[in-house]
Amino acid sequence: MEAIIEATEDLDKAIEGSFPGQFGLSERMAGGGMQTHLYTVGYESLTEMEQWEDSAPRDAGVSPFDKEMDKLVEWQEFEIVRNVRVYDSAMTLQDFVE
Repeated sequence: MEAIIEATEDLDKAIEGSFPGQFGLSERMAGGGMQTHLYTVGYESLTEMEQWEDSAPRDAGVSPFDKEMDKLVEWQEFEIVRNVRVYDSAMTLQDFVE
């Protein structure tokens, strides 16, 4: 677990100043599935997320983290949103309701 925390701290330093959102590592305390920990990543909007995902700073900062984590963990799931409605400020109320 210490290596995972260290890799997360290294990622935080690598993307400091360029990453627009926030992220955190949490221990999973209840519920189904095989995960023991999860990363939660938040953005102000879907547009912000998409711009970050397509950016050079993302590739430079996150790629080393991905490679290190692949050595340390077995990824179980990847989900952007699960059982949650997302309101994006670029959406109209009608878009959100539909």
